[in-house]
Amino acid sequence: MRMIHFSALPIYQRVTTTQFKSLRASYLARAGDALIGQKQKAKATALWQKALLEDPQNSTLQKKLGEVLMVQDRYKEASTAFESAIEVDSENTNAVLGAAEAAMAIGEQNRAKRHLNNIGADCFESADASYRAGLLHFQLENYEAALSAFKVSLDLIPEQGIYRAMLARVLALTANSSTAAKEAEKALAHAPTDIDVLTNAGIVLLQSERRKSALKSLARAVDSIDADSDTLMSISTELVRSQERRRLYERNDLRSDEERKLIAMALERWGKLESNAMAMQEWLARAQSLVGDMDTAIPALELAASQTASAEIYCSLAASYRISGQLDKAEQAARWVLDRYPDNTNALLEISNIYSIRKDYDGQVQSIERAISIDPYNAIAQYMLGKINILLENVEDARTAIERALQIEPEHSSWHFQLGTLCREQGETDAALSHFHKAVQLSSEQQLEESIVINYQIELARAYSADGDATAAREQYDAALTNGHIEADLQIEAGKVCMQLGDVSAAMTRYEQPTKLFPGDIEPLVGVLKTPLCFSKIQINQNLML
Repeated sequence: MRMIHFSALPIYQRVTTTQFKSLRASYLARAGDALIGQKQKAKATALWQKALLEDPQNSTLQKKLGEVLMVQDRYKEASTAFESAIEVDSENTNAVLGAAEAAMAIGEQNRAKRHLNNIGADCFESADASYRAGLLHFQLENYEAALSAFKVSLDLIPEQGIYRAMLARVLALTANSSTAAKEAEKALAHAPTDIDVLTNAGIVLLQSERRKSALKSLARAVDSIDADSDTLMSISTELVRSQERRRLYERNDLRSDEERKLIAMALERWGKLESNAMAMQEWLARAQSLVGDMDTAIPALELAASQTASAEIYCSLAASYRISGQLDKAEQAARWVLDRYPDNTNALLEISNIYSIRKDYDGQVQSIERAISIDPYNAIAQYMLGKINILLENVEDARTAIERALQIEPEHSSWHFQLGTLCREQGETDAALSHFHKAVQLSSEQQLEESIVINYQIELARAYSADGDATAAREQYDAALTNGHIEADLQIEAGKVCMQLGDVSAAMTRYEQPTKLFPGDIEPLVGVLKTPLCFSKIQINQNLML
């Protein structure tokens, strides 16, 4: 037995039980810190929990415990730790943010909102704290608050790529998509290898119709060794949702082979990491539906719908039934959504497509207008309203609807092309030229399929020619011909424009090409015969002037 010297007894007696507990707690806390340095989080957690039994008022340690529990996915325990820290020090911004993050992780959104409402002004003195608050607001769909928080972070550290990427995510939902795309591109310039930037900026570019740039960014994220289950899920689901949106208003699958391969690769890699088999089954089935494999997709979607019963799955199932010709089942699936979520715009637009096949145009218009009344900023609904009005020959209503769609999402080259066609039919040459030019510009910038770009260039050339601007028309014809479009009609049109400009040699070249490729065609042969006559007249006129 250890003996205590009598001279030390008064000092020993002054060490009260409380002080002893405090010393023990301090020792345990430091030991936990050392274990964290050795990356032994579980052991550190156990020591810190023991320390807090001795000193439960230590808010700093409670916060640290919450943080290490979050890393271990022990969210409920983390929530308790953070809230214990807040009870001691309600001004601790990091503890409040941690409590909100833990609440979100366990699905308690109202609890997270309460914590966010208690964040002090000092939160916006730190770029990281402001960014974390922005993420929480983004997850809670408080987009204005998220926008403000991300802007604060960027003001403090402008070169931080992820801050700008998340700002772009919010802008894509609340503002002009062009603005969002520019911010996404800036984010990639600041952090071209950061996987979170690659993912979020890529999603924004996808939403902004800059598919080529989006696929490049997302492919790098999928290929990264840092790609975890959450990253691969975000990419896979966004690629699928993007095409499901396009399928509402576009019958043809315009995706490139590159995009299809990327979805397959992302799903495959996600499947190797994802433990939730039902989640994987759902998204794989939705992807199969998009490529037209309905025999595989529909049974899988039916199974997923019976177990998950989400609006998204039923909308995908409705689209799959519709495309496979099972209209009654398609309507039943869409009605299932509307019975439970009467304001679900995707279900309303799906119903409108079913009405379209049945040629019930009144029902189609009513469904689309209902969707617009719920969400006036739904660009797809506005565009679909324009398309049905074209069919019904309500040209003015069609123009108005498509113009509204483009005000909301101005990056759609095909929408500009459609509007240009309407303007041309109404004899509004300047407006037609403007929209055809925008279609060419966007399709080139977005690096769409070559055949699409060429088609837009041809129509722009024709619009210029009709407007009497032969020089601009020739430029667009030449661009289309350079890209490999060699149809006889186009060569003849280009030849005529060259004749208008007095460039007989160029006209001859363009007329000769189709005579070689299509020797049976008369019109190019006539053009070839006319050019020497034209050339002779030009020579005579020049001689007379001399």
